[in-house]
Amino acid sequence: MNKKIYKFGYIALLLAITIPSIAQNNTEDSLVVTDEWSIGSSTKLQVVKPNNKAKELKIINYRKNNITTIKNFEVSINKKNSYKQEKNRGKRGNFEGHWSGVYIGLTNYLQGGEIYGSNGDDMRLDWSGSRTFIINPYNADISLSRNGCFGMAVGVGFEYQRLSFSDDYTSITKGDKGVIIPISINNQYNVRRNTLKHLYLTVPILFEVQSRKAFVSAGVIGGLRLHSKTKVVYDYEGDKRKMKNTDDFSMVPFKLDATAKIGYGCFAVFCNYTLTKMFEKNKGADLHPLTIGFGFVWGI
Repeated sequence: MNKKIYKFGYIALLLAITIPSIAQNNTEDSLVVTDEWSIGSSTKLQVVKPNNKAKELKIINYRKNNITTIKNFEVSINKKNSYKQEKNRGKRGNFEGHWSGVYIGLTNYLQGGEIYGSNGDDMRLDWSGSRTFIINPYNADISLSRNGCFGMAVGVGFEYQRLSFSDDYTSITKGDKGVIIPISINNQYNVRRNTLKHLYLTVPILFEVQSRKAFVSAGVIGGLRLHSKTKVVYDYEGDKRKMKNTDDFSMVPFKLDATAKIGYGCFAVFCNYTLTKMFEKNKGADLHPLTIGFGFVWGI
């Protein structure tokens, strides 16, 4: 009887020592500390270091997307490569701005802070038919905070404005000394569209604050005008015809827009207001286009 008790006690004591030891090893193997390392200035590595009782050291190469397991912490380093640990102090977080994407908006002129054309002016626009289409293919982001929630976005884009005149039978042209004057369209024509079109190359400087998937950005957008023309589409004697006039229309070659954008995920609403005058001095009305619309960003 005593021998059975001793034998049972010995087994219980052995289990009491072994089981915690196994559990401790399993727990310790799963406890890791991560540090970022770099090879030169290109490849990033993450070194996963278990505590002293663990059996393996894992090195994760983000660029090649692979994991190297090193037994017993034996690491062989090629002398041609320079491995050094990066310090987290002062390091800025990853920031992804919201510039790249496609946008559409409604456009009208402001003059003196009010919608232009309330007095029947020749260049008054049909707001519902005046649209701006924007495509921004590229942006570069600069993080300005350690958590990556605040930064600056720059890039390049294209802005196409199709402005529809409210009066179907009045367009514009450049008269003497470059002054913009109205021209009448034959009232025998059945006018479908009477538009003024512009194409700009744009470059932004935006500052953005992010919180989870929500973001707010504001800044300025510089624009270089690449093309301008008027286009009238009409029916005459049963045929569809077009009348085009390509010109600079005494417009300033550069513009500067103030912009604001708010969004969530890949969706955003925006407002652009042109700070610079549309026409050269004494060549046309003091007009400042205003665009309000929405868009979808990509690459986030």
